[in-house]
Amino acid sequence: IEIHSMEELQLRIIKFSSQNKGMVDTHQIELEKRILWQQLQSFKMSGDYQDTNFEKLEKLLHFNSEIIKGSIMARLRTGAILLALVLFFPILIASSLFRFLSPFIRYFLKNKNSKLPLDIITTLWARIMLCIACVYVKVEGHQNFIEKLGNSPTVGLFQHSSNIDGFIVVGYCPIAFKWISKKSISNIPLIGQIGLATGYLVPIDRSNREAAIESLDRAKKIMIETNRSIAIAPEGSRSPHGQLQDFKKGPFHMAINCESSVTPLIIYGGYNLWPKGQKWPSPGTVVLRLCDPILNEKDLDYQELSDVVRKSMLHEMGRGYPVDNRPSKSVPFYYEVLSNFTLISVYLITFYLLYCTFNFIF
Repeated sequence: IEIHSMEELQLRIIKFSSQNKGMVDTHQIELEKRILWQQLQSFKMSGDYQDTNFEKLEKLLHFNSEIIKGSIMARLRTGAILLALVLFFPILIASSLFRFLSPFIRYFLKNKNSKLPLDIITTLWARIMLCIACVYVKVEGHQNFIEKLGNSPTVGLFQHSSNIDGFIVVGYCPIAFKWISKKSISNIPLIGQIGLATGYLVPIDRSNREAAIESLDRAKKIMIETNRSIAIAPEGSRSPHGQLQDFKKGPFHMAINCESSVTPLIIYGGYNLWPKGQKWPSPGTVVLRLCDPILNEKDLDYQELSDVVRKSMLHEMGRGYPVDNRPSKSVPFYYEVLSNFTLISVYLITFYLLYCTFNFIF
C-alpha cells in the first residue's frame, strides 16, 4: 500500500474502516490493518502533523477479534492448563536448584547464549502449556537470529497483545531470557512463585519510581555479570486492541547503559487466539518472527533508539508472511491429536494422584 500524504492516508483509513466495520479480522484484513497502522504511526512520529486527530484514526484500526464465550472444549483446555501448572509446580521449584550450577555450566559452553538445564525444563513446560491450549507455533528467522546474536546478550522486545505471548517466547525462542514484568505478575499464584524461585522474573513496581529504577539496575547487573539476555514488553502491558502501543523508556535506557543490542520479537496471530478480556484460549497457529538485533552504533539517546526500534517493529508487523507460514485458527492434524492426548493425560494424572492421596489418607 503506497501512501503519499496524510490526507490520502486519512481517506484510506476511513474507507477501510467503513468497508470492514463489525467484521471479524481475516488474514487479509489483519495484514492491511497492520500496514495502515504502520503508515499512521510513521506520520505521527514525524511530529509534522500536530493538528491531526491521531487518536480517532487509531481507533478505526483496532482489531475486531471475536471474543470466545467458551465452548466445552475451551473450558476443558483452560482447566487442564491450570492443572498442569499445579502438576509442574513442584518440578519447576525443585529444578530451581540448577540455578546454582549455571555459572559453572556456562563457563564451559562455547556459545554463552545456549540454554542451560533449567532453561530446557522451562522450555518444555511452556511448550506443554501451549500444546494443551492447542496453539501451534511456527518460527521465522531461527538460524539467522542465532548467527547474528552470537555470544552477546540482548534486550528482547516482544509485542504483547495476548495471554500466551510469554509462553510462546519461552517455548520457542532459541535463547533463554530473564523477564522484567510488572509487580502484579509476581503475585499471581504459582506462576509468580515459579518465576521468582527460578530467577527468571525481575518484578518492577511502576507506581514507585525509585523501586522501578532499582529493579532495572538489578536487571542490568544480571545482563552484564552473567551474560544473560533480558526480555521485556516495551509497551508496558498487553495491547487491548492488538496493535503496537507507545513504548516505555526503561528498556532503551537499559540497552544503552549495558551497550547491548535490542532484538524485536514479533508474534502474529496471538491476539486473535487469546486477547485481553477473553477467559478461554482458542486453538490456532501463531508465527514468531525473530528479527535481526539492532545495535546502537550511532550513540543514539533513548528516545532516538526507541523510535528506530518502533519503526523496525512496525515494519516487520506490516511485512506479512509467506503463504505457507501464516497464522490461522487451525492447526496441523497431528498437533491437534497430540494436544488432545496431552489434555486427557493431564486429567488422568490428576485423578490418579487424587485417588492415591485419598487412599493414603483414609
